Amino acid sequence: IYNGKPTSDNKCTNTTGTSTQIGTKQYNDYQNSLARTGYMYDTTAASTYTFASKEMAQTYNLFSLRGSMASTNYYYSKTVSHNGSKYVLGEDAAQYTWESNYSTLGSGYYTCLTTSTSCTTVYYVASATSTTAYTIVLSSGNSLANEDNMVMSKTVTDNGNGTYTLTSPITVKISEWDTNYSSNNNYYVCADHTSTTCSSLRYITSTGMYTYKSLNSTNNYIYGNSFTWDGSKYTVVGTSSIPLQQFWNWGSNYNTLDYNHYTCFNTSGTCSTIYYIYLTTSTNANYVPIKNGKSVEEALNEMLELNLSSNLKDSTLKTYIDNWFKSADSGMLKYTEYLENTVYCNDRSIYELGGWDPNGGAMSGRIRLGTYERAKVSYKPSLECDPEDSFTLSKAAGGVEGYGNNALTYPVGTINYDEAMLAGGVMSKNNPTHYLRSGEDVWLMTPYYAASIGFNGTHYSPNGNLNANSIVGSRGVRPVISLVPEIEYRDGDGTASNPYIIFTRYN
Repeated sequence: IYNGKPTSDNKCTNTTGTSTQIGTKQYNDYQNSLARTGYMYDTTAASTYTFASKEMAQTYNLFSLRGSMASTNYYYSKTVSHNGSKYVLGEDAAQYTWESNYSTLGSGYYTCLTTSTSCTTVYYVASATSTTAYTIVLSSGNSLANEDNMVMSKTVTDNGNGTYTLTSPITVKISEWDTNYSSNNNYYVCADHTSTTCSSLRYITSTGMYTYKSLNSTNNYIYGNSFTWDGSKYTVVGTSSIPLQQFWNWGSNYNTLDYNHYTCFNTSGTCSTIYYIYLTTSTNANYVPIKNGKSVEEALNEMLELNLSSNLKDSTLKTYIDNWFKSADSGMLKYTEYLENTVYCNDRSIYELGGWDPNGGAMSGRIRLGTYERAKVSYKPSLECDPEDSFTLSKAAGGVEGYGNNALTYPVGTINYDEAMLAGGVMSKNNPTHYLRSGEDVWLMTPYYAASIGFNGTHYSPNGNLNANSIVGSRGVRPVISLVPEIEYRDGDGTASNPYIIFTRYN
Protein backbone atom coordinates (compact mmCIF):
# COMPACT_ATOMS: atom_id res chain seq x y z
CA ILE A 1 0.00 0.00 0.00
CA TYR A 2 1.29 3.46 -0.88
CA ASN A 3 3.09 5.09 2.02
CA GLY A 4 4.70 8.13 0.45
CA LYS A 5 7.92 8.73 -1.39
CA PRO A 6 11.09 7.23 0.15
CA THR A 7 13.90 9.44 1.29
CA SER A 8 17.21 9.63 -0.57
CA ASP A 9 18.54 6.67 1.43
CA ASN A 10 15.47 4.54 0.50
CA LYS A 11 13.85 4.84 3.92
CA CYS A 12 10.05 4.95 4.16
CA THR A 13 9.78 7.16 7.19
CA ASN A 14 6.26 8.42 6.45
CA THR A 15 3.77 6.83 8.82
CA THR A 16 1.05 9.47 9.20
CA GLY A 17 -0.36 12.50 7.46
CA THR A 18 -1.06 13.44 3.86
CA SER A 19 2.40 12.32 2.73
CA THR A 20 1.16 8.71 3.02
CA GLN A 21 -1.30 9.19 0.17
CA ILE A 22 -1.11 10.38 -3.43
CA GLY A 23 -3.80 12.98 -2.73
CA THR A 24 -7.52 13.21 -2.05
CA LYS A 25 -10.36 12.48 -4.44
CA GLN A 26 -14.03 11.54 -4.66
CA TYR A 27 -14.89 7.91 -5.26
CA ASN A 28 -17.28 9.22 -7.88
CA ASP A 29 -18.47 12.72 -8.71
CA TYR A 30 -22.12 11.70 -8.63
CA GLN A 31 -23.87 9.49 -6.09
CA ASN A 32 -27.49 9.23 -7.15
CA SER A 33 -27.40 5.79 -8.75
CA LEU A 34 -26.39 2.33 -7.59
CA ALA A 35 -24.34 2.11 -10.77
CA ARG A 36 -21.93 4.69 -9.38
CA THR A 37 -20.80 2.22 -6.72
CA GLY A 38 -18.60 0.63 -9.36
CA TYR A 39 -14.85 1.11 -9.63
CA MET A 40 -15.96 1.02 -13.25
CA TYR A 41 -19.60 1.18 -14.31
CA ASP A 42 -22.16 1.36 -17.10
CA THR A 43 -22.92 4.99 -17.96
CA THR A 44 -26.30 4.14 -19.47
CA ALA A 45 -27.47 2.47 -16.28
CA ALA A 46 -26.03 5.31 -14.19
CA SER A 47 -28.04 7.91 -16.10
CA THR A 48 -31.21 5.83 -16.51
CA TYR A 49 -31.69 4.69 -12.92
CA THR A 50 -31.17 7.78 -10.80
CA PHE A 51 -32.41 8.21 -7.26
CA ALA A 52 -35.02 10.92 -6.89
CA SER A 53 -37.34 12.23 -4.20
CA LYS A 54 -40.92 13.41 -4.53
CA GLU A 55 -42.27 15.70 -1.86
CA MET A 56 -45.82 14.49 -1.43
CA ALA A 57 -47.03 17.87 -0.21
CA GLN A 58 -47.36 20.73 -2.71
CA THR A 59 -46.36 24.31 -1.94
CA TYR A 60 -48.89 27.09 -2.50
CA ASN A 61 -48.28 30.82 -2.48
CA LEU A 62 -51.00 32.72 -0.68
CA PHE A 63 -49.85 35.97 -2.23
CA SER A 64 -48.92 37.18 -5.67
CA LEU A 65 -45.23 38.03 -5.50
CA ARG A 66 -44.10 41.20 -7.23
CA GLY A 67 -40.31 41.35 -7.25
CA SER A 68 -37.79 44.00 -8.30
CA MET A 69 -39.74 46.69 -6.46
CA ALA A 70 -36.79 48.57 -4.99
CA SER A 71 -36.62 51.51 -7.38
CA THR A 72 -40.31 51.74 -8.34
CA ASN A 73 -42.33 54.90 -7.79
CA TYR A 74 -45.98 53.83 -8.03
CA TYR A 75 -49.25 55.27 -6.69
CA TYR A 76 -50.58 53.76 -3.42
CA SER A 77 -53.72 54.39 -1.40
CA LYS A 78 -55.33 53.11 1.80
CA THR A 79 -58.69 52.80 0.02
CA VAL A 80 -60.04 51.74 -3.34
CA SER A 81 -63.40 51.76 -5.13
CA HIS A 82 -64.77 50.26 -8.32
CA ASN A 83 -66.64 52.42 -10.86
CA GLY A 84 -68.12 49.53 -12.83
CA SER A 85 -65.19 49.12 -15.19
CA LYS A 86 -62.07 49.99 -13.22
CA TYR A 87 -60.67 50.19 -9.72
CA VAL A 88 -59.91 53.74 -8.59
CA LEU A 89 -57.46 54.51 -5.80
CA GLY A 90 -58.76 56.73 -2.98
CA GLU A 91 -58.26 60.45 -2.57
CA ASP A 92 -55.15 59.83 -0.44
CA ALA A 93 -53.38 58.26 -3.44
CA ALA A 94 -49.77 59.38 -3.69
CA GLN A 95 -46.58 58.24 -5.31
CA TYR A 96 -44.05 56.51 -3.07
CA THR A 97 -40.58 55.20 -3.74
CA TRP A 98 -40.69 51.55 -2.65
CA GLU A 99 -37.20 51.17 -1.20
CA SER A 100 -37.80 54.12 1.14
CA ASN A 101 -41.39 53.30 2.14
CA TYR A 102 -41.89 49.51 1.84
CA SER A 103 -42.32 48.98 5.58
CA THR A 104 -45.24 51.42 5.57
CA LEU A 105 -46.73 50.29 2.27
CA GLY A 106 -46.66 46.67 3.41
CA SER A 107 -49.18 47.42 6.16
CA GLY A 108 -52.17 47.47 3.82
CA TYR A 109 -52.06 49.74 0.78
CA TYR A 110 -53.74 49.34 -2.61
CA THR A 111 -51.83 49.92 -5.82
CA CYS A 112 -52.16 49.44 -9.57
CA LEU A 113 -48.39 48.78 -9.63
CA THR A 114 -48.16 51.60 -12.15
CA THR A 115 -47.96 55.37 -12.13
CA SER A 116 -51.75 55.43 -12.70
CA THR A 117 -54.48 55.74 -10.08
CA SER A 118 -56.96 53.51 -11.94
CA CYS A 119 -56.73 49.95 -13.33
CA THR A 120 -58.78 46.85 -14.12
CA THR A 121 -56.73 44.77 -11.66
CA VAL A 122 -55.64 46.20 -8.30
CA TYR A 123 -53.24 44.78 -5.73
CA TYR A 124 -53.56 44.86 -1.97
CA VAL A 125 -50.09 44.85 -0.38
CA ALA A 126 -50.34 42.51 2.60
CA SER A 127 -46.63 42.29 3.38
CA ALA A 128 -43.37 43.62 2.00
CA THR A 129 -39.61 43.34 1.91
CA SER A 130 -37.17 45.86 0.46
CA THR A 131 -37.50 44.25 -2.98
CA THR A 132 -40.80 42.32 -3.03
CA ALA A 133 -44.48 43.12 -2.58
CA TYR A 134 -46.67 40.26 -1.32
CA THR A 135 -50.08 41.11 -2.72
CA ILE A 136 -53.66 39.89 -2.87
CA VAL A 137 -54.98 40.34 -6.42
CA LEU A 138 -58.44 41.86 -6.93
CA SER A 139 -60.26 41.85 -10.27
CA SER A 140 -63.79 41.92 -11.76
CA GLY A 141 -64.96 44.28 -9.03
CA ASN A 142 -64.20 41.87 -6.21
CA SER A 143 -63.36 43.48 -2.90
CA LEU A 144 -60.76 42.49 -0.34
CA ALA A 145 -63.54 41.05 1.80
CA ASN A 146 -64.23 38.50 -0.97
CA GLU A 147 -60.60 37.44 -1.37
CA ASP A 148 -59.13 37.76 2.14
CA ASN A 149 -60.96 35.01 4.01
CA MET A 150 -59.67 31.45 4.31
CA VAL A 151 -62.01 28.82 5.79
CA MET A 152 -60.25 25.97 7.63
CA SER A 153 -61.10 23.04 9.89
CA LYS A 154 -59.24 20.53 12.04
CA THR A 155 -61.65 17.76 11.03
CA VAL A 156 -63.48 16.77 7.87
CA THR A 157 -66.34 14.48 6.81
CA ASP A 158 -65.99 12.26 3.73
CA ASN A 159 -69.39 12.44 2.08
CA GLY A 160 -68.83 9.25 0.09
CA ASN A 161 -69.57 10.89 -3.25
CA GLY A 162 -66.16 12.40 -3.95
CA THR A 163 -66.77 15.47 -1.81
CA TYR A 164 -65.68 16.47 1.67
CA THR A 165 -67.23 18.80 4.22
CA LEU A 166 -65.26 20.84 6.74
CA THR A 167 -66.60 20.36 10.26
CA SER A 168 -66.45 23.19 12.82
CA PRO A 169 -64.71 25.53 10.37
CA ILE A 170 -62.91 28.71 11.36
CA THR A 171 -62.00 31.72 9.23
CA VAL A 172 -58.58 33.36 9.09
CA LYS A 173 -57.51 36.42 7.13
CA ILE A 174 -54.94 35.82 4.39
CA SER A 175 -53.73 39.41 4.79
CA GLU A 176 -52.70 38.53 8.36
CA TRP A 177 -51.15 35.17 7.46
CA ASP A 178 -47.56 36.38 7.85
CA THR A 179 -48.13 37.15 11.54
CA ASN A 180 -50.17 34.03 12.43
CA TYR A 181 -48.94 31.35 10.03
CA SER A 182 -47.33 29.13 12.68
CA SER A 183 -50.73 28.39 14.22
CA ASN A 184 -52.28 27.27 10.92
CA ASN A 185 -50.67 23.82 10.60
CA ASN A 186 -52.70 20.58 10.39
CA TYR A 187 -55.87 22.16 9.07
CA TYR A 188 -58.08 21.05 6.17
CA VAL A 189 -59.02 23.63 3.57
CA CYS A 190 -60.83 23.52 0.22
CA ALA A 191 -58.75 24.42 -2.82
CA ASP A 192 -60.69 27.67 -3.34
CA HIS A 193 -60.03 28.58 0.33
CA THR A 194 -63.63 29.66 0.97
CA SER A 195 -65.93 26.66 0.46
CA THR A 196 -66.95 24.35 3.29
CA THR A 197 -67.82 21.45 0.94
CA CYS A 198 -65.63 20.57 -2.03
CA SER A 199 -64.15 17.75 -4.10
CA SER A 200 -60.62 19.19 -4.01
CA LEU A 201 -59.51 19.12 -0.39
CA ARG A 202 -56.12 20.02 1.04
CA TYR A 203 -54.50 19.11 4.34
CA ILE A 204 -51.94 21.68 5.48
CA THR A 205 -48.73 19.99 6.67
CA SER A 206 -46.53 23.03 7.19
CA THR A 207 -46.70 26.81 6.85
CA GLY A 208 -44.37 29.68 6.05
CA MET A 209 -44.81 33.43 6.22
CA TYR A 210 -46.29 33.56 2.73
CA THR A 211 -46.94 29.93 1.79
CA TYR A 212 -48.27 26.62 2.96
CA LYS A 213 -47.63 22.99 2.00
CA SER A 214 -50.50 20.58 1.74
CA LEU A 215 -51.47 17.04 0.79
CA ASN A 216 -54.19 17.13 -1.85
CA SER A 217 -57.19 14.83 -2.21
CA THR A 218 -56.79 15.01 -6.00
CA ASN A 219 -53.46 13.17 -5.60
CA ASN A 220 -55.22 9.94 -4.69
CA TYR A 221 -52.33 7.83 -5.99
CA ILE A 222 -52.40 4.07 -6.56
CA TYR A 223 -49.66 1.78 -5.17
CA GLY A 224 -49.12 -1.91 -5.97
CA ASN A 225 -46.67 -4.76 -5.48
CA SER A 226 -46.32 -5.57 -9.19
CA PHE A 227 -47.26 -4.38 -12.69
CA THR A 228 -48.20 -5.46 -16.18
CA TRP A 229 -46.62 -4.12 -19.39
CA ASP A 230 -48.46 -3.96 -22.72
CA GLY A 231 -45.51 -2.86 -24.82
CA SER A 232 -45.99 0.86 -24.27
CA LYS A 233 -47.26 1.42 -20.76
CA TYR A 234 -47.23 -0.03 -17.25
CA THR A 235 -50.29 -0.78 -15.16
CA VAL A 236 -49.84 -1.06 -11.40
CA VAL A 237 -51.44 -4.23 -10.03
CA GLY A 238 -51.93 -6.05 -6.75
CA THR A 239 -52.80 -9.57 -5.67
CA SER A 240 -55.52 -11.13 -3.54
CA SER A 241 -53.14 -11.28 -0.60
CA ILE A 242 -51.51 -7.90 -1.26
CA PRO A 243 -54.20 -5.69 -2.82
CA LEU A 244 -53.67 -2.28 -4.38
CA GLN A 245 -53.61 0.70 -2.07
CA GLN A 246 -54.98 4.11 -2.96
CA PHE A 247 -54.80 7.14 -0.70
CA TRP A 248 -54.08 10.86 -0.74
CA ASN A 249 -53.28 11.53 2.91
CA TRP A 250 -49.63 10.50 2.68
CA GLY A 251 -48.80 11.54 6.25
CA SER A 252 -51.16 8.88 7.63
CA ASN A 253 -50.24 6.11 5.17
CA TYR A 254 -46.58 6.46 4.14
CA ASN A 255 -45.52 3.63 6.47
CA THR A 256 -47.96 1.10 4.97
CA LEU A 257 -46.17 0.48 1.66
CA ASP A 258 -43.62 -2.20 2.60
CA TYR A 259 -45.25 -4.54 0.06
CA ASN A 260 -46.50 -1.97 -2.44
CA HIS A 261 -43.44 -0.28 -3.93
CA TYR A 262 -44.66 0.40 -7.48
CA THR A 263 -46.64 3.51 -8.46
CA CYS A 264 -47.33 5.79 -11.39
CA PHE A 265 -47.90 8.76 -9.07
CA ASN A 266 -51.35 9.19 -10.58
CA THR A 267 -54.93 8.10 -9.97
CA SER A 268 -55.20 5.77 -12.98
CA GLY A 269 -52.31 3.44 -12.19
CA THR A 270 -51.06 3.47 -15.80
CA CYS A 271 -47.93 5.22 -17.11
CA SER A 272 -45.04 4.92 -19.55
CA THR A 273 -42.51 5.28 -16.69
CA ILE A 274 -43.17 3.45 -13.44
CA TYR A 275 -41.63 4.47 -10.12
CA TYR A 276 -40.22 2.05 -7.59
CA ILE A 277 -40.34 3.53 -4.07
CA TYR A 278 -37.50 2.32 -1.83
CA LEU A 279 -37.80 4.81 1.05
CA THR A 280 -40.72 6.67 2.60
CA THR A 281 -40.82 9.44 5.17
CA SER A 282 -43.77 11.40 6.49
CA THR A 283 -43.22 13.99 3.74
CA ASN A 284 -41.35 12.30 0.87
CA ALA A 285 -41.28 9.26 -1.40
CA ASN A 286 -37.79 8.33 -2.59
CA TYR A 287 -37.82 6.34 -5.82
CA VAL A 288 -36.00 5.21 -8.93
CA PRO A 289 -37.71 5.53 -12.34
CA ILE A 290 -37.99 2.39 -14.49
CA LYS A 291 -38.90 2.24 -18.19
CA ASN A 292 -39.40 -0.14 -21.13
CA GLY A 293 -41.25 -2.84 -19.23
CA LYS A 294 -38.40 -3.58 -16.85
CA SER A 295 -38.79 -4.48 -13.19
CA VAL A 296 -36.78 -3.42 -10.16
CA GLU A 297 -34.90 -6.74 -10.32
CA GLU A 298 -33.78 -5.95 -13.88
CA ALA A 299 -32.93 -2.39 -12.89
CA LEU A 300 -30.72 -3.67 -10.04
CA ASN A 301 -29.02 -6.12 -12.37
CA GLU A 302 -28.17 -3.32 -14.81
CA MET A 303 -27.11 -0.82 -12.16
CA LEU A 304 -24.85 -3.32 -10.43
CA GLU A 305 -23.41 -4.52 -13.74
CA LEU A 306 -23.90 -8.22 -13.23
CA ASN A 307 -22.13 -9.09 -16.45
CA LEU A 308 -18.55 -8.87 -17.66
CA SER A 309 -19.15 -6.41 -20.48
CA SER A 310 -20.66 -3.45 -18.61
CA ASN A 311 -17.56 -2.04 -16.91
CA LEU A 312 -17.28 0.75 -19.46
CA LYS A 313 -16.62 3.95 -17.54
CA ASP A 314 -13.84 4.62 -15.04
CA SER A 315 -14.88 5.94 -11.65
CA THR A 316 -13.35 9.20 -10.49
CA LEU A 317 -11.16 7.22 -8.10
CA LYS A 318 -9.89 4.82 -10.76
CA THR A 319 -9.08 7.68 -13.14
CA TYR A 320 -7.12 9.41 -10.40
CA ILE A 321 -5.13 6.26 -9.55
CA ASP A 322 -4.44 5.39 -13.20
CA ASN A 323 -3.21 8.91 -13.92
CA TRP A 324 -0.87 8.70 -10.96
CA PHE A 325 0.41 5.27 -11.97
CA LYS A 326 1.31 6.31 -15.51
CA SER A 327 2.76 9.70 -14.54
CA ALA A 328 6.45 10.43 -14.73
CA ASP A 329 6.31 11.63 -11.14
CA SER A 330 5.29 8.22 -9.81
CA GLY A 331 7.72 6.33 -12.04
CA MET A 332 5.56 3.22 -11.70
CA LEU A 333 5.36 2.27 -15.36
CA LYS A 334 8.93 0.99 -15.45
CA TYR A 335 8.16 -1.47 -12.63
CA THR A 336 5.11 -3.04 -14.31
CA GLU A 337 7.00 -6.30 -15.05
CA TYR A 338 7.45 -6.82 -11.30
CA LEU A 339 3.76 -6.40 -10.51
CA GLU A 340 1.31 -9.27 -10.38
CA ASN A 341 -1.97 -9.35 -12.27
CA THR A 342 -3.99 -9.84 -9.10
CA VAL A 343 -7.65 -9.32 -8.28
CA TYR A 344 -8.81 -5.98 -6.91
CA CYS A 345 -12.28 -6.72 -5.59
CA ASN A 346 -15.03 -4.12 -5.92
CA ASP A 347 -17.71 -6.37 -4.42
CA ARG A 348 -21.12 -5.11 -5.55
CA SER A 349 -23.04 -8.24 -4.63
CA ILE A 350 -26.28 -7.61 -2.76
CA TYR A 351 -26.12 -8.47 0.93
CA GLU A 352 -29.52 -7.11 1.93
CA LEU A 353 -32.27 -5.71 -0.33
CA GLY A 354 -34.00 -3.65 2.36
CA GLY A 355 -36.38 -1.19 0.71
CA TRP A 356 -35.48 -2.60 -2.73
CA ASP A 357 -37.30 -5.90 -2.12
CA PRO A 358 -40.70 -5.83 -3.87
CA ASN A 359 -41.72 -8.98 -2.03
CA GLY A 360 -41.68 -7.18 1.28
CA GLY A 361 -38.87 -4.80 2.04
CA ALA A 362 -39.20 -2.32 4.87
CA MET A 363 -39.03 1.19 3.44
CA SER A 364 -35.68 1.88 5.10
CA GLY A 365 -34.17 2.85 1.77
CA ARG A 366 -31.02 0.89 2.45
CA ILE A 367 -29.78 -1.70 0.05
CA ARG A 368 -26.54 -3.12 1.42
CA LEU A 369 -23.81 -4.18 -0.96
CA GLY A 370 -20.47 -5.91 -0.70
CA THR A 371 -18.88 -7.56 2.27
CA TYR A 372 -18.92 -4.63 4.68
CA GLU A 373 -21.91 -5.75 6.73
CA ARG A 374 -21.16 -9.47 6.51
CA ALA A 375 -17.61 -8.99 7.67
CA LYS A 376 -18.61 -6.46 10.29
CA VAL A 377 -21.12 -8.82 11.88
CA SER A 378 -19.23 -12.10 11.62
CA TYR A 379 -15.63 -10.86 11.52
CA LYS A 380 -15.04 -13.42 8.81
CA PRO A 381 -13.57 -11.54 5.87
CA SER A 382 -13.31 -13.26 2.51
CA LEU A 383 -11.15 -12.69 -0.55
CA GLU A 384 -13.76 -14.27 -2.84
CA CYS A 385 -15.32 -11.96 -5.40
CA ASP A 386 -17.73 -12.45 -8.29
CA PRO A 387 -16.01 -12.41 -11.72
CA GLU A 388 -17.62 -9.16 -12.84
CA ASP A 389 -16.34 -7.42 -9.69
CA SER A 390 -12.85 -9.01 -9.83
CA PHE A 391 -10.81 -6.24 -11.44
CA THR A 392 -7.85 -7.68 -13.35
CA LEU A 393 -5.69 -6.60 -16.27
CA SER A 394 -7.20 -6.47 -19.73
CA LYS A 395 -5.85 -8.92 -22.29
CA ALA A 396 -4.23 -5.99 -24.10
CA ALA A 397 -2.36 -5.12 -20.90
CA GLY A 398 -1.19 -8.69 -20.29
CA GLY A 399 -4.23 -10.16 -18.58
CA VAL A 400 -5.55 -13.67 -19.04
CA GLU A 401 -9.02 -14.30 -20.48
CA GLY A 402 -11.24 -15.92 -17.89
CA TYR A 403 -9.25 -14.54 -14.96
CA GLY A 404 -11.35 -11.74 -13.46
CA ASN A 405 -13.11 -9.13 -15.55
CA ASN A 406 -10.14 -8.05 -17.72
CA ALA A 407 -11.01 -4.37 -17.17
CA LEU A 408 -7.80 -2.76 -15.85
CA THR A 409 -5.19 -0.93 -17.87
CA TYR A 410 -2.59 -0.97 -15.09
CA PRO A 411 -1.89 -3.48 -12.28
CA VAL A 412 -2.94 -1.17 -9.46
CA GLY A 413 -6.03 -0.69 -7.31
CA THR A 414 -7.06 0.07 -3.75
CA ILE A 415 -7.45 -2.06 -0.63
CA ASN A 416 -10.98 -3.27 0.12
CA TYR A 417 -12.86 -3.84 3.36
CA ASP A 418 -12.04 -7.53 3.72
CA GLU A 419 -8.35 -6.93 3.10
CA ALA A 420 -8.34 -4.16 5.69
CA MET A 421 -9.85 -6.58 8.21
CA LEU A 422 -7.35 -9.32 7.33
CA ALA A 423 -4.59 -6.76 7.87
CA GLY A 424 -5.89 -6.16 11.38
CA GLY A 425 -7.66 -2.97 10.41
CA VAL A 426 -10.71 -3.69 12.52
CA MET A 427 -8.50 -3.66 15.61
CA SER A 428 -6.32 -0.72 14.65
CA LYS A 429 -8.40 1.79 16.57
CA ASN A 430 -6.62 0.34 19.59
CA ASN A 431 -3.26 0.42 17.82
CA PRO A 432 -2.16 3.95 16.86
CA THR A 433 0.92 2.62 15.01
CA HIS A 434 -0.95 0.19 12.73
CA TYR A 435 0.29 0.76 9.18
CA LEU A 436 -3.23 1.33 7.81
CA ARG A 437 -3.85 4.05 10.36
CA SER A 438 -2.30 7.14 8.80
CA GLY A 439 -4.40 9.71 10.63
CA GLU A 440 -6.16 10.46 7.35
CA ASP A 441 -9.54 9.47 5.94
CA VAL A 442 -8.79 6.98 3.14
CA TRP A 443 -11.04 5.31 0.55
CA LEU A 444 -11.53 1.54 0.42
CA MET A 445 -12.86 -0.09 -2.76
CA THR A 446 -15.89 -1.72 -1.13
CA PRO A 447 -19.35 -0.07 -1.51
CA TYR A 448 -21.80 -0.11 1.37
CA TYR A 449 -25.40 1.10 1.14
CA ALA A 450 -27.86 3.51 -0.44
CA ALA A 451 -29.27 6.13 1.89
CA SER A 452 -32.17 8.35 0.77
CA ILE A 453 -30.93 9.74 -2.58
CA GLY A 454 -27.21 9.07 -2.25
CA PHE A 455 -24.83 6.15 -2.06
CA ASN A 456 -22.19 5.47 0.56
CA GLY A 457 -18.83 3.78 0.16
CA THR A 458 -16.44 2.51 2.82
CA HIS A 459 -13.38 4.30 4.10
CA TYR A 460 -10.72 3.99 6.73
CA SER A 461 -11.10 6.84 9.20
CA PRO A 462 -8.36 8.77 11.03
CA ASN A 463 -9.20 7.09 14.35
CA GLY A 464 -8.77 3.60 12.91
CA ASN A 465 -12.45 2.78 12.36
CA LEU A 466 -13.88 1.29 9.19
CA ASN A 467 -16.80 3.52 8.24
CA ALA A 468 -19.15 4.47 5.40
CA ASN A 469 -19.95 7.87 3.87
CA SER A 470 -21.07 9.51 0.65
CA ILE A 471 -19.03 8.56 -2.42
CA VAL A 472 -18.89 12.21 -3.51
CA GLY A 473 -16.80 13.15 -0.49
CA SER A 474 -13.09 13.71 -1.06
CA ARG A 475 -10.91 11.29 0.90
CA GLY A 476 -7.35 10.11 0.84
CA VAL A 477 -6.11 7.77 -1.88
CA ARG A 478 -3.50 5.09 -1.12
CA PRO A 479 -3.02 2.83 -4.15
CA VAL A 480 -2.17 -0.85 -3.75
CA ILE A 481 0.10 -3.02 -5.89
CA SER A 482 0.95 -6.72 -5.64
CA LEU A 483 4.43 -8.06 -6.36
CA VAL A 484 4.92 -11.16 -8.51
CA PRO A 485 5.74 -14.26 -6.43
CA GLU A 486 9.21 -14.58 -7.97
CA ILE A 487 10.33 -11.17 -6.69
CA GLU A 488 13.48 -11.01 -4.59
CA TYR A 489 14.36 -8.57 -1.89
CA ARG A 490 17.91 -7.51 -1.22
CA ASP A 491 17.72 -5.97 2.21
CA GLY A 492 15.45 -4.84 5.04
CA ASP A 493 13.03 -6.49 7.43
CA GLY A 494 9.76 -4.91 6.25
CA THR A 495 9.45 -2.31 9.00
CA ALA A 496 8.90 1.37 8.38
CA SER A 497 12.40 2.19 9.55
CA ASN A 498 14.02 -0.67 7.61
CA PRO A 499 11.81 -1.54 4.62
CA TYR A 500 12.38 -4.36 2.19
CA ILE A 501 14.46 -3.26 -0.76
CA ILE A 502 13.19 -5.07 -3.82
CA PHE A 503 15.74 -6.32 -6.31
CA THR A 504 15.01 -5.06 -9.82
CA ARG A 505 17.14 -4.22 -12.80
CA TYR A 506 16.73 -0.58 -11.78
CA ASN A 507 18.58 -0.99 -8.46
